[in-house]
Amino acid sequence: MHAAFRVLSVDDDPNMRKHLREILTQAGIDVGGDRFVEAENGLQGYRELVRLHLAGRPPSLVVSDWEMPVMTGIDFLRRVRTDNRFKKVPFLLATGVSQQGAVLDAIKAGVTNYVVKPYELEGFMGKLSSALPKIQDYELVLKAEALPPLADRPWLIVDNLARNRQIFQVMLRELGFVDIVETVGANEAMERVTRQRSKGRFYGILCDVNLRGTSESGLFHYCRSRELWDSRGFFVMGNPSELIQDDRALANECIDGQFSMPPEKSALAKAIGMESP
Repeated sequence: MHAAFRVLSVDDDPNMRKHLREILTQAGIDVGGDRFVEAENGLQGYRELVRLHLAGRPPSLVVSDWEMPVMTGIDFLRRVRTDNRFKKVPFLLATGVSQQGAVLDAIKAGVTNYVVKPYELEGFMGKLSSALPKIQDYELVLKAEALPPLADRPWLIVDNLARNRQIFQVMLRELGFVDIVETVGANEAMERVTRQRSKGRFYGILCDVNLRGTSESGLFHYCRSRELWDSRGFFVMGNPSELIQDDRALANECIDGQFSMPPEKSALAKAIGMESP
């Protein structure tokens, strides 16, 4: 087997991540350079998926351990499959002997296949070969969804305060974006989202966190559902006391990032995948 594609390895044991890279290389998969991305738990893995997606460098395969702190592999899989952006990403779940009885749960959650740890070349090759058609199909989807130039990636900023809208507009322009739409409230924003769909999706939305607690909270739920909205990223901004403190809750809410006011340009750049974390 000879192929080259990006792999996201999620495991709390760095030795197992190293071993996986060696097995992939022995299997003929070129995972050199930035084609091998690592994360220590499911929550971090989800964040890496978002970052790579926003950067236009999504992985063609996710290989995740089952037992991990913060967010387990099966919870990570469920989180991935409930996000429309990642529903089709090939996902291998690594199980130990003690978890093999729970494979049915993984199948119900949408796993592509499972592998048994510790990894062995012959067994892993078999699982990888069976997943290869889905990997190839997914790569065709990724090519069809390739990102346009920065100038053609529109952003939507939703905030009642002109000062905040101006801060983020300046930062986005400094990062190379030129198509930036501003709205004051959620109702106007949803109208702009609807109109934008005929032209192509918004690259991202920056939304005042306070909109979630008002009568205009419909925008947040509209964006969170990801059923009617196909933007690449949804971010909230506000004072530190207003923001969600639990990172796992952020993932469960389908929020891709949040920014304290005033924000730092470097934090915005990292959140949208334009700088390495």
